[in-house]
Amino acid sequence: QDLRSYFSAAGLSHVLAVSGLHMGVVASLIYFLFFPLSLFKSCRKLRPLFTLFVLWIYAYITGLSPSAVRACIMASFLLTAEFLDRRNSSLNALFAAAFFMLSYDTNLIFDVGFQMSFSAVTAILLFYTKLNIGGNSPYFVVRWLSSCVAVSIAAQIGALPIAVYYFHTIPLLFLIGNIFVLPLLPVVFGLSFFLLLLSALHIPYDWLGNTVDFLLQYIQQISLHIYKLPWSHIESVWLEARYLWLYFICGILSYITVKNRSKKTLWLTLGFCIGFLIFDLCTYKSPQPEIIVYDSKKSTVVQLSDKDRCYILLSDTLTSGQRVVGEEYRMKNGKAQYEIFQHGSPGTKDNTGFIDYPFAQFYGKRLVLLGKQEWDKLSIGKKLTIDYVIIGKMFNGRIEDILELFSIGQFIIGPDVHPKRATKLQNDCFENSIPCHDIRTQGAWIHALDP
Repeated sequence: QDLRSYFSAAGLSHVLAVSGLHMGVVASLIYFLFFPLSLFKSCRKLRPLFTLFVLWIYAYITGLSPSAVRACIMASFLLTAEFLDRRNSSLNALFAAAFFMLSYDTNLIFDVGFQMSFSAVTAILLFYTKLNIGGNSPYFVVRWLSSCVAVSIAAQIGALPIAVYYFHTIPLLFLIGNIFVLPLLPVVFGLSFFLLLLSALHIPYDWLGNTVDFLLQYIQQISLHIYKLPWSHIESVWLEARYLWLYFICGILSYITVKNRSKKTLWLTLGFCIGFLIFDLCTYKSPQPEIIVYDSKKSTVVQLSDKDRCYILLSDTLTSGQRVVGEEYRMKNGKAQYEIFQHGSPGTKDNTGFIDYPFAQFYGKRLVLLGKQEWDKLSIGKKLTIDYVIIGKMFNGRIEDILELFSIGQFIIGPDVHPKRATKLQNDCFENSIPCHDIRTQGAWIHALDP
């Protein structure tokens, strides 16, 4: 998980996935290895067919990920065009790949890899030529550097908003990482291929294995150093789906505007953006205070939050390194900072109420989290009014014991409670005519409060 975070922050997450980049490198290597076929006129057309055959085998043994299938279908069109001596179009091949993949499985349109792969490649095909300003330079280094920069920027134009939507991180130094890493990938793939070949032939390959390992460690260290640089990335960024639509619609309109140099399209783009933002501001609602019991089988997690603070109550002790469920929801609502209360935690009090584990009062609502306390041994002179009683897996008592202590408005059965135990508790609530919400079967419980 840490390694994925480093690569994502450095803008190198595509290196960890079998993507079109990998397929392109493999196709180039295979095409190069079949070079002797081009020396014979009768065998010349077999070169693209053999390359295509090996490429599909590689895609199959690596799991047929959407990005790999997309690259293979595009390669099929382009290499078949070479075999038939026909003209080819990369953009047509791209949309043909989307058509055939969605015809096979329409659910692929919701796959993250499918979305990022097609958006990145579309942007590369549309913007690479215009961004490659040094492509005609007489110097090889300038042409190579311009090509790397153009590909990286174009891919980020297409894939960045989707990556931010799903992974909530914006890499700011992605150009540095790609300039240092992209040239090494063909070398790593080529050496790895020969490593497998030497291994199959039982030829000593330790020296080659050490070389490949050194290059992989070098790539990993680059991502780590970029990750540690100040302002290398921005974390905890939440992007709503409607802003993705705004981004891509405006991007398409802007491309049409520049290509056709149309003033009407320019005004249409500006009008659409302004209208969207005005509508968004008019429909904005400030977050309300709320009580949440999350749907997580690992633990019963209760959240009390408003626009200024966020408290988390846990039914059992949080282990070292364990992440509290609901992180994305809190990130979305600006609750990245929160205070955890569990067994043995000191209490707190503010103008919205108080928390004295396992009791809490929040905006006038009282709740108690039933854990491993021995409730049957407690006694009070007068019943306390409790609005919500949340039952965690550590609770081994009976509903009758709790009803002797509290006057209860509603029971919430935590998701970590055993199903048989949860059914028994539901029946007890029904017998006592008290509303009950079983998170395991009814989903997370959210209650908005009046500020």
